[in-house]
Amino acid sequence: MIFHALSTYCSLRERQGNYSDAVTFAEECYNLVVEAYDPVHPQVQEAAGVLINILIRKGDLFDGERYAQVTYGNLRDKKNGIDQESEAVATGAYNLANVIYRQKGDLIKAEELARES
Repeated sequence: MIFHALSTYCSLRERQGNYSDAVTFAEECYNLVVEAYDPVHPQVQEAAGVLINILIRKGDLFDGERYAQVTYGNLRDKKNGIDQESEAVATGAYNLANVIYRQKGDLIKAEELARES
């Protein structure tokens, strides 16, 4: 319930163009689900995706890449038992490719990740 409330506040702030507040709510949402669930739980992945996209919109590409790297790394870790052909892994690869492309314009690295997804 708190997850959905924070997500809603994040979306409202984003629509208002207030990316700083949107990031604050997205971070709170992410921290809440990371504490409650396994790193590869669907709500953690959803919260990470929201946070990464808000950070991209805000222009904070360094933190966006940091969150995307952690998220994708957790998904790719064989110990977590995630199907490497799953939609979750594809979404993680896409988020990382998106932030890398926007940050560095590294088309080769972004394309490799996009192909993985």
